[in-house]
This record gives sequence, C-alpha cells and structure tokens, in this order.
Amino acid sequence: MTRISKTLLPLFSLALILTACEGPTGPEGPAGPQGAQGAAGERGPEGPQGLSGGSNMAMFSFTLAEDDFTDNQGVELAAYAAPLITADVVENGVVLAYSDLGSDGDLWVPLPVLFGALSQTFTYAEGSFGILISRPNTAPPQASVFDGDQIRVVTFSSAGVQKLDGVDTEDYEAVMELFDAEVNAIR
Repeated sequence: MTRISKTLLPLFSLALILTACEGPTGPEGPAGPQGAQGAAGERGPEGPQGLSGGSNMAMFSFTLAEDDFTDNQGVELAAYAAPLITADVVENGVVLAYSDLGSDGDLWVPLPVLFGALSQTFTYAEGSFGILISRPNTAPPQASVFDGDQIRVVTFSSAGVQKLDGVDTEDYEAVMELFDAEVNAIR
C-alpha cells in the first residue's frame, strides 16, 4: 500500500499543480474569418411619404392616430421617422409644423397650439419628429382628441433659411406659396 501511495501522491501533486497554475493572459489573437450572412430580418413599417421639395426645403405630412401616442405622467408622445430632418436642418436650419386640427385640410394652424391647460407641440432630432400633448397630471390621456388630425412639417436647410426672410411663418398659406415657388423653380 505504501508503494501505491508513493506513486499516486506525486501524480496527484503534479495534477494539482498543473491545474491550479494560471499565468498571465497572452495577446489577443487575430480575428477569425467573417461568418456567413444571416437571414434578412422582417421589414420595418413604411414611413410617411414625403412630398417633393427643393434642395433647400422639404415637406412631409402624416395623420395622427391615437394608438401612436405613449403616455408618461401628463405628457403624451407620438414619434415618427423623419429622414428629411437632417443634421444640417437640426444644427443650422428651421423646422415648422402645422396641424389641420381635424378640419380635413381646410384650416392649418402652426404648432404649438394651446387649449387652456392642454397643449399640442412638436419636437425633432436628426431623422425623427415627435408630437407632444401636454396636460395636467390629473387629466386623462388626450390623444383621442387629436386622432385623425393631419400634420405638415416643412424643413429648411441652412442654405434655405434665408428664403424665410420677410415670410410670416405663422401664416401657413405664405409658407406653402414659398414651398410651391421652390418646387416650381426646380422643375
């Protein structure tokens, strides 16, 4: 039995030393080859159709839907993809927004709009546009009030901002005349 102990003890010690030792981590190896292309994912929802425009200004429209809004403590937000709002527009341009307030396009008012303690305004960033409804925290969600309202957004790049000189941006018709003049000049 001592002979087995004398043989196993050094083997056990060697195994313990080899498995318990850890040296410093070596340098990272080269990247392996790129794997095969995976299957295409599901196509995302279609964005709103943009209207034609010039190189200095553009316009897009969409219709609000109650289901587009998320509610967060007195502020409801509907966010939309807006590729016409570029970095140049955000940094040096102008974004104007108008609502038809459910009039089927007969009456357009500039945003923001105030209805007592309730307001409808907009926010934007590169590639996105949002409609905000603010209300007192105690009031129920109000998105249903704006369900079906049409929104028109007009963007001016840094090169197009000077076209607004002398134009009353509160006057939807004046802005649309400017937009039509820009589109016709390009044709």
